[in-house]
Amino acid sequence: MNKQKCFTRVLTIIGFAAPFFFLLSRWLLFLAEGEGPSLAGKVLGYLGTAGLYASGPLGCLAVLTVAVMNWKRQNLFDRLGLLFLLLINLGLAFFHPLGAGAFRVRSELSGYPDTMTFSGGSRDGEKMYRHPSEQDWINIESSRKPVILNFSSSGITDDELARLAGNRRVRRIRIHDCPNITDRAVQSLSEIPGLEGIVLVGCPQLKDPDFSVLSRLKKLSDLNLTGSVNLSEQSLGSIASLSRLKRLFLSGCLGVNESVLSKICRLKRLRLLDLAMCRNVSDRAVAKLASMKSLRALSLHGCILVSGKGIEPLSKLPIKVLDFPVHLYSDEGIDTIVLFSNLTVLSLNSELVCHNPEIHLVTRDKTNPIPFDEKDRPPMRSESSLLKLGKMKSLRRLLYSGSRESKEFKALQKKLPKCRITW
Repeated sequence: MNKQKCFTRVLTIIGFAAPFFFLLSRWLLFLAEGEGPSLAGKVLGYLGTAGLYASGPLGCLAVLTVAVMNWKRQNLFDRLGLLFLLLINLGLAFFHPLGAGAFRVRSELSGYPDTMTFSGGSRDGEKMYRHPSEQDWINIESSRKPVILNFSSSGITDDELARLAGNRRVRRIRIHDCPNITDRAVQSLSEIPGLEGIVLVGCPQLKDPDFSVLSRLKKLSDLNLTGSVNLSEQSLGSIASLSRLKRLFLSGCLGVNESVLSKICRLKRLRLLDLAMCRNVSDRAVAKLASMKSLRALSLHGCILVSGKGIEPLSKLPIKVLDFPVHLYSDEGIDTIVLFSNLTVLSLNSELVCHNPEIHLVTRDKTNPIPFDEKDRPPMRSESSLLKLGKMKSLRRLLYSGSRESKEFKALQKKLPKCRITW
């Protein structure tokens, strides 16, 4: 008898809890839409969908079981309560629009983000900056899938960018060669809650923004400021407050110096740091990076003030990808490289391997803001020094500049059979 009462109570609780479980499932789907096609988004989406489809039928089954088992012993008030609870659960079980909505959300989460490009062009040699139309903004706001926005050579302004505030669909945004963008744009970007990556390059009016306001973006992992030669030391130092950053591209930012890197090294999750063509980075500045235990990829290409001894402290870090300064490609420099025992990818020429899509702005573009320096030329070295790289058994890719017909090069290939050597 006691077991039957306990069983009845459990079923009654399930019947009462089913509507609340239904609402919880709707909330999970709402969170899933905000997460996008990430692992967390997919898990939340499937849990929410399963909850929507299961809560109604389970509630109905529980209430019917209680009614059949105890109908004769119940009074009129209890019977009316069970009937009312049964009607609620039947409504949840056959409320198809919400179920269809769950299926739609689940299917959308399995897709890739939509890329929307709003680019200008040129006519008779003059640039034509395009302003996003009202229909463009409607398309962005009405998108049901995660969105990547590309404003390249666009006339977009700070006020127009502010229209994206609160939009949970925007995942990444690229703003390149937009002359109307000022420091206010960073504040507008901080109000887009779903942002995971930001590219701000070629915006001449971007001089002294406070990047610390971006710390409210819980998902921001990538920040690319390549070629932003006008950024101040104070502005670059404020990046240190973005504790969730995993990839930071500062190629060609002339404001990067010892003071800035002493703050950047506080980013405990940073895995990739691109300092290519940062002309004011010295040995003392590089030494600040020795505390970054999370660092896996580093570019020092074109850092002409850095010496071989200055890089040695970094060899204790678990760095796997390295763009080595070309001006250090000497016998002494090779001795320094060998100290990096964990390297899997090494660049010893002008081709960079830190995967910065904007690097052409400071290396190969005709409008290069960073002029060529004589120190960028590789020094003389002996061919036999190349064989020292044969000790680096972890290497899987080597970008090499030199003769592939030399005996030393062929001997190196034999010493590193698992390494793909390109030139």
